[in-house]
Amino acid sequence: MTFTEKFIIEDNLMFGPIPVGFSMCMNLTTLHIGKNAFTGRIPDFVGELEHLTEVCLYENNLQGSIPVFKSKVLEKIQFYSNQFTGTIPSELATLQNLKRLILHHNSLQGAIPSELSKLKSMEIVQLHKNRLTGVAPMIEVSEPGIHAYSSDCKVNSGIKCPSCTMCCDPDDSDDKCRANWGIALSMTLVLALPVIVPILLIIVIYMKLDSGRINRKHWLVDDRDPLLIYKDDSVYSFTFLDSSEVAAHAIHAFVTIFQFSMFVLFIKASNPNTPDTDWEFTIQCKENSLMCQQETVGVSGWFLAISLILIHLGVDIVNGLLQIRKAIDLSDMKLLISGFRLFFLALLALATSIIYNLAIAETSTDMVVNSVILLFINDLDEKAMEVMKAFAPKWTEHRIAEVEYIMKEKVPLQEVLQQESESKNSSIHEQTQDEDVFYECCLENSP
Repeated sequence: MTFTEKFIIEDNLMFGPIPVGFSMCMNLTTLHIGKNAFTGRIPDFVGELEHLTEVCLYENNLQGSIPVFKSKVLEKIQFYSNQFTGTIPSELATLQNLKRLILHHNSLQGAIPSELSKLKSMEIVQLHKNRLTGVAPMIEVSEPGIHAYSSDCKVNSGIKCPSCTMCCDPDDSDDKCRANWGIALSMTLVLALPVIVPILLIIVIYMKLDSGRINRKHWLVDDRDPLLIYKDDSVYSFTFLDSSEVAAHAIHAFVTIFQFSMFVLFIKASNPNTPDTDWEFTIQCKENSLMCQQETVGVSGWFLAISLILIHLGVDIVNGLLQIRKAIDLSDMKLLISGFRLFFLALLALATSIIYNLAIAETSTDMVVNSVILLFINDLDEKAMEVMKAFAPKWTEHRIAEVEYIMKEKVPLQEVLQQESESKNSSIHEQTQDEDVFYECCLENSP
């Protein structure tokens, strides 16, 4: 037994303490005794084995603390699903060949040693379902997949792990976890769209108009009646009223703020790092497994949800674009504000629907239901108009008539601008023809 290098008795019915006879196996490289019923502490001699490369004691009833290993060639430590207590030894950072550190489902306490960030050969680090605290260090792992680096990092769990690929709920009896990578980045990118896209659109259109590179036949130019690009069944139409209509402006401003606040409420609920988050833990990480199984919504579910959202928001998106374009063409600030708000809120509804479904949807029907609820928020401006018509019908009808009159006045201005543009283009065309004739004459008279 002295010359034994590998001892593998996994998945048996062995019980009792780990035999001290292993202390004679000084050349032991592999010790696999997982899936048994061994009890007690890990004998001190296990840490003294200098040639040990793999030590797998998972799924037993072992207790006590994790030993300090002297082996400089140790690559694999798999102690998961036991009853180990104490802290994670900082001396593990001296094992430069260590590739796997699997300690989940134990009772380890304290902070994860920051020295572990020095290990550059790590493939998998799984530390969830313990009682660890503090901020987990950034550990580079090479194994692909969400299970590569895990820890308990639910809000108020006592530990944070911003660099983990997976976070788990320590209080969940079903061993549920969630993906942790790219959440902040993806939320930032999605939420930036409603702001960045309208601003860039305004800048591009304005620069092209100002430089004269858009003529009346360009696809960006819209010659339709201004009466056709706004909705008189929305309180947002009050934007075009004179500033003396204080009550009307207060109503559409209040609805704007209320609508925006409702979207923000759902966005905050989609953030897994807030105490009142609605984020669902949809990854199953069983106690007896290294791999995790994720419950995800299929492509068909996303296709149905996104299609429903775009069809419903399509009118607002198109009208918002047309109002922005028309506002720049007519130099109309109120029309620009109206178009920007309409386009912004439509894109915000789209972004919120995507983020909230990512957070809580577990089935295709969940996605559709969530989308319908958020789309209802997008229609609050129209519902507010219905309330105004019921509460103050005469006053509301007068305001609608005033808006229609104001929009009709923009039609002559549009026609004047169109005539000026056509006259300018005609003048440029004639000048070009004169230059061509002059050039031809010069060629004929040249020797």
